[in-house]
Amino acid sequence: MSDSNLFEQQRINRRRSVILVAGFLAFFAWIGFGGDLAAFLYTRDLPAREYHHVFPVFGAIFTLIGVVMAWYGWRNGPKQGLWATGAWELVTPDQPEEKVLVNVVEEMCIASGLPRPTIWIVPDQDPNAFATGTDERHAHIAVTEGLLRQLGRDELQAVVGHELAHIRNQDVRLMTLLAALVGVIALISDGTGRFIGRGGGRVARGGGSKNGHAGDLPPLGPRLRQ
Repeated sequence: MSDSNLFEQQRINRRRSVILVAGFLAFFAWIGFGGDLAAFLYTRDLPAREYHHVFPVFGAIFTLIGVVMAWYGWRNGPKQGLWATGAWELVTPDQPEEKVLVNVVEEMCIASGLPRPTIWIVPDQDPNAFATGTDERHAHIAVTEGLLRQLGRDELQAVVGHELAHIRNQDVRLMTLLAALVGVIALISDGTGRFIGRGGGRVARGGGSKNGHAGDLPPLGPRLRQ
C-alpha cells in the first residue's frame, strides 16, 4: 500500500469514527430533548401555579449520559472485547508456539515501524485472529490456540501482517468504537427489558429467568500468564 493510500484510509476511518460517535450522541440527545418536548406540551396549558416544563433537563441529562458512555466505550472497549472472548495476555511465552508468535509479532512490527501491540491468546480451537485498540500505541493482537497449532511460521507471518495492517490503517479504532457503542445500546435494551419484565411480574425473583444470560458469560479475566 502506498503512503497516499495509507493516509487516505486513515483519514476515512477517522471521519467515520467521528460520524459514529456523533450519531451515538445524537441518538441520546434525540431521546432526551424529545422527552423535554413532550413534557413542555403536556404542561404548557396548566394553570400558572402548576409546574411548567421549560428547561430541557432531560436533553441535558441524556446527552451527558451519551458522552459518558461514549468515553467509557472508547477507554474500555478493547479490553471488554478481549474479556468477552476469554483471552489471556501473553506476557512470558513458555510454549514453542507462543515463542514463535512473539518473535513474529516483534519482527513484523520492526519491519512496519509500528509499536509492538499487546499479544493475547484466545482459548479456542478454531483458527482465528483479530486486532483491537484505539490507536497504534494502544493496540492488541489476539490469536486462538487453534491457529497457533495449525499454522507454520510463514502462514503466521501472513496473519500477523494482516492484523497489523488493520492497526496501521486505524480500522481497529472504527471497529472498536462500533462494537463498544453497539454493546452499550444492547445493554440498555436488555436492562430496560428486564426492568419492564420485573414490573409486569414476568421475571422470577432473584433477577434471572430460566434461560437468562448469566450462564453464558465467560470467566472473569483476563488471566495473566507469568
